Amino acid sequence: MPVEAVKSVLISPLCWGLGHATRIIPVIRAFQKENCNVFVFANRDLNIYLKQRFPDLQYFEDRSTCFRYKKGMGLSALIKSGIKVYKRYGREQRMVKRLLRKQHFDIIVSDNRYGIWNRKSRNVFITHQLRPKLSGITSLFRKRMHRYIENKLNNFEHVWIPDYKDALLSGDLSAFPNASDKFEYIGILSRFEKTESVQERIDHYYLIITSGPIEHRIEMSDYFIKYAKETDAKIKIIGESSFGDISDNAELIHQPDDARFKELVLGASCIITHSGYSTIMDLIQLGKSAIIIPTPGQTEQLYLAKRLQKYFVYAPTLQQAVHFIDIHIDELPPLTLKPESSLAEKVRQVVYH
Repeated sequence: MPVEAVKSVLISPLCWGLGHATRIIPVIRAFQKENCNVFVFANRDLNIYLKQRFPDLQYFEDRSTCFRYKKGMGLSALIKSGIKVYKRYGREQRMVKRLLRKQHFDIIVSDNRYGIWNRKSRNVFITHQLRPKLSGITSLFRKRMHRYIENKLNNFEHVWIPDYKDALLSGDLSAFPNASDKFEYIGILSRFEKTESVQERIDHYYLIITSGPIEHRIEMSDYFIKYAKETDAKIKIIGESSFGDISDNAELIHQPDDARFKELVLGASCIITHSGYSTIMDLIQLGKSAIIIPTPGQTEQLYLAKRLQKYFVYAPTLQQAVHFIDIHIDELPPLTLKPESSLAEKVRQVVYH
């Protein structure tokens, strides 16, 4: 492809843990390979995380409040959440207009942020949740939520679904009736390069990977720090903790760089993590299975954990995950999934359309 004039690309991940930031790393790289000038609009923590990997990009700080998720969502909570989503959409549109006064963007890439788009730009939306899961009384609002999503996606020229072409991972979550050609499965989005083979175990340790909102990361870390104190198991935890001190057989690692993260994953005898979508994609990219636990109250993660039992081990709770590693440590299935990606091709289509 001949080199054209540099195009400006704004990329904006949702503020929901670090998962949305990790999965836009390959997106940033792909646009850079096409001679694009990339800008990032995200909250402070995500900007700090991405600056460590892309120090030369220009960053705009989003000062709006991040999403917070509580255990379980009843009717009242769902209504309040719906009002917040509606208001957030308007705020995001105003923020984009303010950014456009400072800088023109030929392309805008939004990771799960429905208000991050503009008519003067070419707009891309990244999501694996076209049909979010609701449960209990909140399921009465399923059709209304689906209509809302359909309406907002009309503002985007491209909808990229990070999954295999047959929706192997996301299943019903990405099932969209009468989907047009703009809905495209782009394969796995992972910050890691493809690993051809998994190295031999270099140590016998359990690796705990926390993910999602901060309160859930701390809860998971604290649980396994307590577990380490009660056993002689060697545990390494990627996350944060409320404890001031931990036992000698536990190690707490806060935001390791990608090389260290990969080393920890490939060297672990057993991995335990939440069933967050970005974490699952990273594990597939690295060829490692894990015990996956749904974050309490997140119906999407419960669906994924149950759906992917052919490739991962589903544990409904932290307690059951511990029971599993105590009794069945050698029964983790080998990960037979092979990572696929058409991201580079899709980026070229957007840049040179």
